[in-house]
Amino acid sequence: ATTCFCEDKEHAVRVVGQVLGEARSLVSASLRERLLVVSRTGNSDEGLDLDIGFALTKESQRSIKLPGGLELTPRELPAEDEMATVVRTGPPWRSHFAFGAIGTWIENNGYELKGPCREVFLDPPFFDGASEPVIEIQFPVRRAV
Repeated sequence: ATTCFCEDKEHAVRVVGQVLGEARSLVSASLRERLLVVSRTGNSDEGLDLDIGFALTKESQRSIKLPGGLELTPRELPAEDEMATVVRTGPPWRSHFAFGAIGTWIENNGYELKGPCREVFLDPPFFDGASEPVIEIQFPVRRAV
């Protein structure tokens, strides 16, 4: 994954596209799985603190420098006991509907957030024939006390 601070959603979309486009030719298809974005932003309105990278099929210690200046470094994403998830499609500007739905579900069902949001690109845009992304949004949760 590469760590990136993005000023806004549009900047984040550009960086995700850059990582996806540049890394696909540098990271073997047999090593990489789905594109992942982990957001540690919280309630801040001052940008997005992101990790962007790929799930790997096996352990790797090798870092990869991308042509645009970013570097992918292997890291472990911790397992979670419980996750609230939703799958969304469509352009990035529609993502707030999915986030709103999952937030409502978390609150209505007596859960609270336990860690950073994860987005798993099940079908990234513009590759493999997809015209719009299909993204699973995941929030680690625990029962509210």
